Amino acid sequence: MQPLTIIQLPLFIPRGTSGPTLFLPLCLAVTVLLYWPGLAGPFTFDDDVNITQNIAIQQEHLTAGGLLSAALSYGAWPLKRPLSMLSLALNWYASGAHPFGFKFTNLVIHLLNGLLLYTLTVLLLGALRAASRSIPGRDPKQAHWVALLVTAVWLLHPINVTGVLYVVQRMAALSALFCLAGMLLYTWGRLRIVQGRPGGLMAILAACVVATPLAFLSKETGVLLPAYLFLIEWLLFGFGADGPRTRRWVAAGFGLTLGLPALWALAFLWTHPTWITDGYQIRPFTLEQRLLTEPRVLWLYLRLLLLPRPSALSLFHDDLPLSDGLLAPWTTLPALLGLAALLLGALALRRRWPLAAFGMLFFFAGHLLESSVFPLEIAHEHRNYLPGIGIWWALIPALAAWRLQPGRQPVGGILVMILVLLFGAGTTLRVTAWRDAYSLALTGVTDHPGSARWQHQMGQILWVIHEASKDPQQRLQLYRQARERFLRAASLDRFYAPGSLLGVLQIDSTAGVASDAKVAARLSQLLAAGPVAPFTVTCFVTLLECRSNAICGAPIPEVEHLINALLGNPRLLSKDRGKLLAGAAQYAANRVGLQQAIGYATAAVAAAPTELQHHLNLAALQFYAGRADLATAGLEYVRRHDARQFYAAKCEHLAAQLAGAGSATGEAASAARLSGQGVSH
Repeated sequence: MQPLTIIQLPLFIPRGTSGPTLFLPLCLAVTVLLYWPGLAGPFTFDDDVNITQNIAIQQEHLTAGGLLSAALSYGAWPLKRPLSMLSLALNWYASGAHPFGFKFTNLVIHLLNGLLLYTLTVLLLGALRAASRSIPGRDPKQAHWVALLVTAVWLLHPINVTGVLYVVQRMAALSALFCLAGMLLYTWGRLRIVQGRPGGLMAILAACVVATPLAFLSKETGVLLPAYLFLIEWLLFGFGADGPRTRRWVAAGFGLTLGLPALWALAFLWTHPTWITDGYQIRPFTLEQRLLTEPRVLWLYLRLLLLPRPSALSLFHDDLPLSDGLLAPWTTLPALLGLAALLLGALALRRRWPLAAFGMLFFFAGHLLESSVFPLEIAHEHRNYLPGIGIWWALIPALAAWRLQPGRQPVGGILVMILVLLFGAGTTLRVTAWRDAYSLALTGVTDHPGSARWQHQMGQILWVIHEASKDPQQRLQLYRQARERFLRAASLDRFYAPGSLLGVLQIDSTAGVASDAKVAARLSQLLAAGPVAPFTVTCFVTLLECRSNAICGAPIPEVEHLINALLGNPRLLSKDRGKLLAGAAQYAANRVGLQQAIGYATAAVAAAPTELQHHLNLAALQFYAGRADLATAGLEYVRRHDARQFYAAKCEHLAAQLAGAGSATGEAASAARLSGQGVSH
C-alpha cells in the first residue's frame, strides 16, 4: 500500500495540490456573497417560539444559572438540544434581537462544514486508494478536485438555504458539524492504523466518545454518527486492521458507540412506553399514514436534490397529500418498491463502486430518525442538510471520471461544474426571497398555493402592513386581503383551520367589525374535537392578549364559549392546556372579573404544575384580590423551586408589592395592576 502524506493539520491536505486548494477559498467566498443578502431577513416559523418568545434565550448578562436555563429551554425531545440552545443564547447576548447575528453565525457554521466536507472527502478517497480499490480519484491531486466539486455542489445547493437562513436550524447545522468532524477523525485514525503510524486509536476514540455526544446534544440526529462510522468501516476499510489486537479495539469501539445509544433508547422507551404514540395526539396523521407517506417524501427529497427547481423548494411542504394505503395515492407502492430497489442496488455496488454504495446508504441512514416512526411533521428540507451529502459522494466521483471516448479528457467534471453554476443561481433566487418576510411569504403562496401555512403566514404579514399603514383606503384593502388569506388557509387544511379562523376573529375585532357568527360556529366545532396543534393554542392566546389589552375594538361575544370548547377537547395536551388557561386568566382579569381569573389561573397550575410562571400568575392575582397570605405562599413556592433564579426579578417585584402596597381594592384597580405587572403565560 502506498503511504499517504495527509499530515498537514488542521485540514490534512497533502503537498502538491495547490490547484484545488486555491479554488476552495474562492468557493467559500462565493458562498458568502450568495447568502449575504438573506442575512438581514426575518425570524420565521419556529424561530419565534425558540428565540423571540423564549425569555430564557434572551441573555443580557452571562451567568451560570442563566446559561443553564437557556440550554434547557427547548420544549421538545428529552435532552433539550442544549448545545444548540446555548449557542442561540450567546448569539442574543452578542447581537441582541436582530436576526443578522444569528444568521451570520449559521453561515459561519455552514462554511466550517464545507471545510470539513472537503477534507473528509479527500480522506475517504484516500481510504479507498490505500485499500487498492479501483475508484475515480486514485491520483491524490484528482482526489482533491473531486472533493472540491463535492464541496462546491453542497455549499451552493439551494436546498441548504433553510439550514442557514432559517435560524433555528442551527440545530441541524451544528449537529452536522460534529458528525463531519467525527467522521473525519475516524477516517484519519483508521488510515493511520492502516499505515502503521501512531495516533490512530486516539482519533477513533475522540470520534466515538467526544464527537458523538456533541452531535447528539446539538440535535438528536447526532446519535446516527456511529451508524455513519460503521458504513465507513464496512464499505471503505472492510474491518481490516494490522493485527488482531487493533481489530478487537475497532470492534469494541463499535460495540460501545452503537450499543450504548441503543440501550439508552430502549431504556427511555421502557420507562416512557407511550412517548411515541402520545406525540401523534397533536398531529393530523396517524403512525400508519406517516410510515406510508415517508417513502414518497424520500423521493421528494431526492428530486429536490437532483433537480432543485426554485418553485418546488419551500420552507413548508404541508401541501403534500398523505398516503392512506399502498395505492392511495397510487404512487405510494411504487415509491416503496423504488426505495427497496435503491437499497439493493447500493448493496450490489459495494464491492465494485464502494463510494457510490457508501453515499447511497449514508443518505438512507441520515433519515432513519426523521423519516421513520417518530411523530414529526411529514417533510422539511433541512432534514437533508447532512444526509444529502451522500448523494454527491455517490454521483460526483463517477461523473468526474466519465469520458465520452477512451483517452479523452473527462466531460463529467464539466457537467458537475455546470451543476455548481445552476445550483448557485438557484440559491441566489432563493436567498433573494428570504431577504424580507413579505417576499418570503409571497414566494410561498405563489409556488405553493395549496399550502395552508403559507396562506396563513401571508395573512399575518398583510395584517402587520395594515397596522403600519396610515392610508384608510389602503388599510381597508389590506384588511380584506388578510382576511381572505386566513379564510383560504382554513379551507385548505382542517388541522390548521382553527388558528386561521382565530386570526379572522382577531382582525375583525381589531378593525371594529362585528364578530362573524359563521366563523365562530365553525371554529367552535373544530376546537371541540380532533387533534389540537400547538399553533392553534398560540393563536388563541394571541387573540386573548388582544382582547385583554383592549387592542381589539369590537367585542367577540363567543370568546368564553370558544375557551370552554377547547378546554373540553380531550386531545389538548396538559402543557398547552396550561398555556391556554394562563391566557384566559389574563383575559378574565381585564375583561370579566378577578374571581374568574383566579379560577383559570388555579386550573393552569393544576394542568402544568411544573411551569413556575403559572404559580407566579396565580400569586399575583391572589395579591390583587386582597389575599396576601395566599400570594405570599405562592411566591415562596416559586422561590423554592426556581433553582436557576430564572424568575428572581419577577419574584422581587411581587414581594415589593406585598411589602409596601398592601392589597388591591376593587376589580378595576386589580385589572389595571395586572396589566402593569405583566402577568404572562
